[in-house]
Amino acid sequence: MKQFTIFIAFCISLLSAQAQDRDIREGIHVFNFAANLTQCDATGTSIMAGNPATAVVKRVEGNWRFKIYDMVGANYIINILEFPTGYGNEATLNNSFVEASNQTVYFLLPATTYNQVAERFKSPHSFTVGAATTLIKIRPGSKEPIDGKWPVYFDFANDFNIGVLFGYKYKPWRKIDFASNFLAGISVTSIGIDSLTTKGIAKSPSNSSGLTFSLGYVAEFNKFQFGVFSGLDMLTGEVGRNWVYRNRPWIGLTLGYSIFRTQGSPESQSK
Repeated sequence: MKQFTIFIAFCISLLSAQAQDRDIREGIHVFNFAANLTQCDATGTSIMAGNPATAVVKRVEGNWRFKIYDMVGANYIINILEFPTGYGNEATLNNSFVEASNQTVYFLLPATTYNQVAERFKSPHSFTVGAATTLIKIRPGSKEPIDGKWPVYFDFANDFNIGVLFGYKYKPWRKIDFASNFLAGISVTSIGIDSLTTKGIAKSPSNSSGLTFSLGYVAEFNKFQFGVFSGLDMLTGEVGRNWVYRNRPWIGLTLGYSIFRTQGSPESQSK
């Protein structure tokens, strides 16, 4: 059990390390607001046109997606993602903002402007991994004593536990920090026992270690997570075989935090 606890702690620390900010050139970004940007080449040199020659400036719109190709000074060199069929006027948009004369169209986006009008795009569907602890477990009781002797009382427990949760995350609104998480998990648990709950095996109140398997739902809003779970605790050894709550599911309340997630990166605009 000690080795498993160390393994859980290692997984959490590893995932936490992976949660560090990625290179901004990775992944997809999206405009939240319209902006006027200077067209440039792949080196960041402005495209000039007209007489007298002036820099070509074009207006990009909110919800358009783009990639950051490179950085030059305090500017990002970006390229707008392709507008798919059915977007509406996609041919004209692609010729003007994505690719012209078989050449990728680039724009200069100052880093300060990026912070004001854009952000990293996050898919509404993702895989999520996190760490959490169950604050309260509710164990239903039984009307009939086990073997006619050992009662199973309704119980509130605050057992210590820590583990890994993983599952599906859905964020329906890009500009509202709310998400639903449907999760499964495994954790290490320390559970209080006594003579009544172990059919006389434990002679005095103490704690017994075990594993917990759980399923649940977590609502996430503004970095705060609150969830409802149900699961099974499995104690070890003779205590586990005689524990009166063996194979009896509990209902629990959980607080947690997401530490890593993997998301899709669509290579085109959405309709």
